[in-house]
Amino acid sequence: MSCWARVKCKIVIKNDASRALLRRALEVIAKKLNSEVKENFLVVGYGRERRCQFAIPKRLTFGNAIGINITADGRIELVGDFHGAFNLVQRVKRDLERTYMALAIIQSAQQLGWTVNVNEVTEGIVIDLGVRR
Repeated sequence: MSCWARVKCKIVIKNDASRALLRRALEVIAKKLNSEVKENFLVVGYGRERRCQFAIPKRLTFGNAIGINITADGRIELVGDFHGAFNLVQRVKRDLERTYMALAIIQSAQQLGWTVNVNEVTEGIVIDLGVRR
């Protein structure tokens, strides 16, 4: 049995800078999964395949990767045959949204002249901001 799905994220890509942030966030997620980020990757599942803009190769029950596409309106969706791996995909979605948001905050704060210290904790990321002197 197969379960091809598209899981929508809250992230919206509007320009090259937000695309670069997405790439960085995906690299963080891939590292946690002992994988790497691939571009223009063919995601294969049971009886179907789809070319994705990004992918994190990971052996799934019927699939070879978690595909990541940017839709025409800039929304991010995870694509693949997620049979038996839906909890993993939901965790990747949650971690991707959190990591992307944290990287965007860090980048913005640094551009505004704040010092930034980042610590990962069990269920997220802690960002301490301080005034540069």
